[in-house]
Amino acid sequence: MSGAQRRYELDLAKALAIVAMIITHTGEEFSFEPYVGRPWFHLVAAPLFMFSMGVTMRYTSHNTAEDFARRGVHLIFLGYVLNFFRSTIWLIFGKLFWDREPWGILESFATLDILHFAGLAFLTVALLRKLRCPEYGMLLISLVMLAFAPMLDTHMEDMRIANYFQGFLWRAHGEACFPLMNWFVFPCLGISFGKLLKWHVREYDRFYSILLPSAAVMLLAAIFVLRGCGIDVFSYVFAIDKYYSMNLASVSMHLLAILTIVALCFFAMKAIDGGFRDAIVYISRNLNNIYITQWLLIESFYTIWLIATMHSFRVPVALAVPVGLAVSAASVLIYRAIDLYLLKRYKGE
Repeated sequence: MSGAQRRYELDLAKALAIVAMIITHTGEEFSFEPYVGRPWFHLVAAPLFMFSMGVTMRYTSHNTAEDFARRGVHLIFLGYVLNFFRSTIWLIFGKLFWDREPWGILESFATLDILHFAGLAFLTVALLRKLRCPEYGMLLISLVMLAFAPMLDTHMEDMRIANYFQGFLWRAHGEACFPLMNWFVFPCLGISFGKLLKWHVREYDRFYSILLPSAAVMLLAAIFVLRGCGIDVFSYVFAIDKYYSMNLASVSMHLLAILTIVALCFFAMKAIDGGFRDAIVYISRNLNNIYITQWLLIESFYTIWLIATMHSFRVPVALAVPVGLAVSAASVLIYRAIDLYLLKRYKGE
């Protein structure tokens, strides 16, 4: 997405998504109890991240099936590289001092996280494009997958060879965080939304002026209806098992939230210019690298602290958001420093 085609609201949405993910990961690793902010940050984290990825698929000039297939393989490879450096290497190191199960070390390397899902989503879109499936056809296929996913959900806490590969497709074990059948709908929704923006919207101010109140009112109405039926919205939609095992109801709630956020980002970006806008675009363009950096930063700090003190690193709940924001800023700055260093070396050569 570049030049006159660039949709800056999506840049801001992706930046918000990565910050929300970092706050969530910080809370998970640094033991906020109870982690009160988590449901709201989940709302603007992975689903928004995947939806935005879908929009980018529609806007990118590198959009052939072969381009998407190469991108998919690259992302899955990055997922395993990240697994090794954020956890496996520490477990191997720890085995020198404590007795660890060999399977636990292998399991840490085989965790299926969002990079694996993103890669598999690119490969699936590549296959569907090769079969000449239109964008709305992909969305229909993703909805059919979503409908069948709960029937296949076996979700055992332990990951074993027998159910490892199933975890790519549905929630087969505790280390399968983003199964394709439950989550493919988000990039497909993004692709369809991107097609709408690119080919059918002429007046963006009018479009988002209608979208913002419509999506927000429907989201609030859904929340009130669920509450009126005696259903706890957070446990129904955002509980961790339901979050990874998405169903039609939870996807609908997340979609309304995503559309509300993207519309808000459109109006926010109208007031943002100069260096701040450049920073948002930089984060958006380097989302995967910042994602990898924050995990390495969080896990390295946590593991070194654990080895040194033999205690978990605990932060008061009141500091959950500030600490998460600090980790976000540190991740961006660290990656930026690495990026500048590599660029300088490349130019020097």
